Amino acid sequence: MRTNEGSGAYTIENGESRAKNLPSAKMAILEPDEVWEDNPKTKSAKWVYIKQFDSRPYPYTICLLKPWEEENGIIILLSAFPCKRNRIRAWRQGTRIYPKQIQPPEGG
Repeated sequence: MRTNEGSGAYTIENGESRAKNLPSAKMAILEPDEVWEDNPKTKSAKWVYIKQFDSRPYPYTICLLKPWEEENGIIILLSAFPCKRNRIRAWRQGTRIYPKQIQPPEGG
């Protein structure tokens, strides 16, 4: 996801509730705190990107992404939305692929 400046030719106007999540979605995709694969909560997305912010009542942004097979597998954003702290557990399911969990050394 790249534009020359900000949101390119698009602007976020007052009252456009879905567009107001685009800046946090961009940050969640470019600098995620966590990435989960094959979350059972979503049937359409392959990956769940999570970014935590210092905001209330929605401290998390969730982005759902998948490869678009009809277009040579490019990665597309299916949805992005804010998430409350008491709802984040549902998005932390499947296999965490980022950051990798540190495995204890064998035999110790």
